[in-house]
Amino acid sequence: MKLITFLCAINLLTACQGKPNNDFTVKGTVKNYTESISLYQFKTFKEQPKFIAKIQPSSKGDFSYSLKTKEEGVYFLLAEENKNYFAFFVNDTSIISINVD
Repeated sequence: MKLITFLCAINLLTACQGKPNNDFTVKGTVKNYTESISLYQFKTFKEQPKFIAKIQPSSKGDFSYSLKTKEEGVYFLLAEENKNYFAFFVNDTSIISINVD
């Protein structure tokens, strides 16, 4: 009986903790590209990707965007000029670096 009470107490303590914070920043450089970059998130394979933001790189091609989220997800970057996907990633770390030639 003491074991069951102990296990229930542990379960309650771990359940009361907040959800993990999966906020992240995606940053990097796209050489010789200064047009807009769009950030999308895949929800499921049956749904259309969700548009998150349009990112404007600097004149050197550097970009950075921070996003607050409660869960891990699959994201991708799309070059607006030619509609090419150039980076797919999972937000499993707080800083995601992407460098494209």
